[in-house]
Amino acid sequence: MQKFMVSKEETPVLGGYKDGKFNFERSSFYCSHLQTFICSLFTILFKTLIVKMEYLILEEKYKNLLKKSNYEKAILKKETEALQKKIESLEYAYIEKENKISGMVEEKEKLEDDLFEVKRENMNLKEDISRLNERIVDLTDVCKTYRRMIKSRNKELQQGEVLIEENINLRNSIDEVNNEKHHLELELAKKTKVISVIKDKYKKNIARLLEKFNEKDRHIQELQNFVLHELNNLKLRVLHENENMSHNKIKNIHFFLDELIKKVEEKLTISIMQ
Repeated sequence: MQKFMVSKEETPVLGGYKDGKFNFERSSFYCSHLQTFICSLFTILFKTLIVKMEYLILEEKYKNLLKKSNYEKAILKKETEALQKKIESLEYAYIEKENKISGMVEEKEKLEDDLFEVKRENMNLKEDISRLNERIVDLTDVCKTYRRMIKSRNKELQQGEVLIEENINLRNSIDEVNNEKHHLELELAKKTKVISVIKDKYKKNIARLLEKFNEKDRHIQELQNFVLHELNNLKLRVLHENENMSHNKIKNIHFFLDELIKKVEEKLTISIMQ
């Protein structure tokens, strides 16, 4: 606030008196100056009040701006931290991308090498294809020859259809025979089982009968030997007792005894065989 200073000479004198005399001119002059001073003072006070109010308003705005600035600063701090984290993640992603790119570069180099190998193989394949084309031309001629052979063979096959039908009929007949054979084999197996049962059933009885027959054969053999022995003894006794008989009679007796012995032997042999 500025102070309004008035010089001593211009200081008004109350009532317009100066040196004991009233001076109207001097009084009006001081009144006008006083009025001017008061107006200036009010103007200064009003301006000071306005400035004060503006100062208060500005101070309030400053406080609001400070609060807003602090709030925005906090937000900016959070955003800065978030951006820092995002930058770190982007750096990590960038490193990964860079590693991936380096791997892709290596893979590209490898693929270029493979491509070079493929191109070289393609060149070799082209040479092989040219050789194969030449071979195909040769095989075309061979195919024509084979086609003619196939046509003639088809004619032979058409003629052989009759043989195929006959072969089919023979196969059907063979199938029927095989079925019948299978049926007979089943019947034979059944009968074989029955025979085995019968054989097992009568095996012991047959063994006993064979033992009895063998015993009878032994007795018959003993009887045969006994009869032959007795006939021979009879023959000798007849010879011994009839020495004086005629020769023809003796021969007849010998012949009769020999025939009798033969007949006895034959009958005994036949009975033993039966």
